[in-house]
Amino acid sequence: MLRSSFTLCLGLLGSALGFGACLQLEEQVPRGGTPLDGGAEDTLAKQDTPAPTITLVPTSRPALDDFLVQGKYLAFASESRAHQSEGTHFGLVRTFMNPLLHDSLAANNREHPQGAAAVKELYKGGQQLAGWAVMVKVAPQGNAGDGYFWFEAIDGRVVAQGTGLPQCAQCHEVGQDLILTGLPLR
Repeated sequence: MLRSSFTLCLGLLGSALGFGACLQLEEQVPRGGTPLDGGAEDTLAKQDTPAPTITLVPTSRPALDDFLVQGKYLAFASESRAHQSEGTHFGLVRTFMNPLLHDSLAANNREHPQGAAAVKELYKGGQQLAGWAVMVKVAPQGNAGDGYFWFEAIDGRVVAQGTGLPQCAQCHEVGQDLILTGLPLR
């Protein structure tokens, strides 16, 4: 049995419920990643491997702004370098995936878990970082984009922010639960 610890940022929902935007959560889970039915023994539990800390991407501002500007996503699995966008994002892009999304793609899951997230760096004029595009799964099902929080900012100007944005979901509908970047990462 491992103890999984992660931070869940709830934004406006958390404020409405009377607690801060982010909560530190812990759950005991087997190494396979699914909570146990009471009493089942995990054969790998005797190993003293510390559980990884999973950083969830915030969906409220200014927490999201801080997360991006401070580069807290840079430890996520990523493409090795920026490349020409194959979609509607301009110029060069580089995608980062949190462990929930990366592991879900590696398992070829049809639906990704709540909290799965991708951060795409957007570059202008070569290697100059100009902004980010972010998607975070905020519901158990993607529901044609309604289950995702979408955010995009370029040169300090927010061009998309919210849950279920049709302009984002329409382009992403061909992806695996709306995720267009696949594995292996470039």
